[in-house]
Amino acid sequence: MPDIEIIDAHTHTYASREIGLRAKGDAATDGNTLGGTIEELEAAMGLGRIRRAVMLCLHPYADMREAAIAKIPATLVDAERAKAEADIEAMLLGRQQRRNQWTCEVAQQHGNLIPFITFDPSMPADTICAEIEERGRQGSKGIKLHASLGKFHPYDPRLFPAYDLAQERGLPVVFHGGAFFGGRGEYSRPKNFKEIATRFPRLTFALAHLGQGYIDEPRELAGLYAQVAFDCSAIVSSAGEPGGMPPQELVALVREVGVHRVQHGSDYPYLDPVRAAAKLLSLPFTADEQRLIAADNARRLLRLG
Repeated sequence: MPDIEIIDAHTHTYASREIGLRAKGDAATDGNTLGGTIEELEAAMGLGRIRRAVMLCLHPYADMREAAIAKIPATLVDAERAKAEADIEAMLLGRQQRRNQWTCEVAQQHGNLIPFITFDPSMPADTICAEIEERGRQGSKGIKLHASLGKFHPYDPRLFPAYDLAQERGLPVVFHGGAFFGGRGEYSRPKNFKEIATRFPRLTFALAHLGQGYIDEPRELAGLYAQVAFDCSAIVSSAGEPGGMPPQELVALVREVGVHRVQHGSDYPYLDPVRAAAKLLSLPFTADEQRLIAADNARRLLRLG
């Protein structure tokens, strides 16, 4: 592997292998058996010569809510049902806050890991903003939102106070971009981010996976809004593989949206970070382009220093 600094700007981590495998399900597309633990990630970083990794916090808020609500007995009267639903929301909020706290605490103990927190638009706006501020004091460097996982649109007005605060604090936001299972990719289509870019012109945000599944839309978005960035997680790993883009077409896409705004990511543990880094460096980019994508862009766009 060439001697180029690598920052993996798209990883997900879990407190135990069991939790990671449960969250991952059968979503690994490269056949790996990775479990998402900190120890495993750091070992992979050593093998792949990955200097730093961004931990993007995920929490399946919508799916957990639906599962919990489905268990509420149908025999409850309205007041009892309302209390049961309120208890579910309190439980979900507590789990979310603990997840964010764990991510920040891990990063405090591991200087090569960078924490990004998450939240759900169903949370009260003042609670979301307080969470951003509190986790910022704990070292959070940005926000991760997954509209497809959460079954919301990124332009949901309930999120506007959070976007405004992130804009004022200079916090970048990483969104899932593009395809997702169960037809839920529609929530995260690149075209859905136009309103955010227009309303919050000083908000730096990155669409993950280069909007995979909607390849024409990132081109349009990049041409309209200077503050929009991308990561190439998953789409690089699948380049040249069955169902993936031909390498030359992927390189052309990256150049079209702007090499200066695309950052490397693996989507660990769903994909192998060592393989992802090697695949990036095998693509027919110039040496300068490789350096930008591998580390320099993430350092600048995500304000990693």
